[in-house]
Amino acid sequence: MAKVKRSTKGKMNVDKEMINSLKKGRSILIKKVEVEKEKNRVVQLDIEEERRIRAQYMVQLEEERSARKVAESDMRDYQKRAESSKGRIRALQSKIEIREEELRELRSHYFEMEEELSKIKQEHQECYDYMNIFAVQINSKIAKLDIEREEL
Repeated sequence: MAKVKRSTKGKMNVDKEMINSLKKGRSILIKKVEVEKEKNRVVQLDIEEERRIRAQYMVQLEEERSARKVAESDMRDYQKRAESSKGRIRALQSKIEIREEELRELRSHYFEMEEELSKIKQEHQECYDYMNIFAVQINSKIAKLDIEREEL
């Protein structure tokens, strides 16, 4: 009986060691499962973060495309306005050249008229001088005639 007790006690000790070993193994497995779950959770978070970043990148890319289209449209409008302005500028330059030519002609005509006016003034002065001389001569003749009449 003592042998049976010892052998049963030995088996029990072996069974306890085995149970303890199994418990440790189970505990290790549970920890491994938890670690795997944590790894999977981290991987899932990484995947979600990558998706979020990719979605933000796509939104930003679309915004940049939209901004580029708006800028290109604005550039085309600016070029059209610039071409239109160039046409108006050319037309205005042409008008300015015509007006400048008209102004040159008017100045030339003005100088001709001034020369003519100067000649007319000179002729007027000559006529006035001639009339004064003639008036002096007439007065002189009248005075002579008056003297002659008085003498007669």
